[in-house]
Amino acid sequence: TISIQDEKLLDSLDQTIKTVNAENISSTGFSVQLLASSKPFPLEKLAQKTGLNMADITESSFNQLYIYTTGKFDKYQDAIVLRDKIRKENHTPDAFVVFFSDGKRQAKFPK
Repeated sequence: TISIQDEKLLDSLDQTIKTVNAENISSTGFSVQLLASSKPFPLEKLAQKTGLNMADITESSFNQLYIYTTGKFDKYQDAIVLRDKIRKENHTPDAFVVFFSDGKRQAKFPK
């Protein structure tokens, strides 16, 4: 059950995602990975599959794979809230949190 406070936090996170993606403020932080593929995956198709806006999905590369992420957060816990929402509401049960440093996906989280 999602409380009113959780709803407000989710609304705030939605706005944060839109702002960060629109302005591309930071290249370091936590994101939610939606998909990894050895070949490019059409953003429009991924947006339809997940129910997310195409503009909110970012394509980058990691370990010779194309990876698709959404959101950018300074705090891990904020990324977890989005991950849980995406898993539940966007038919993406295997979404998980990843960390970027200087715009590059990292294999490990910072200590």
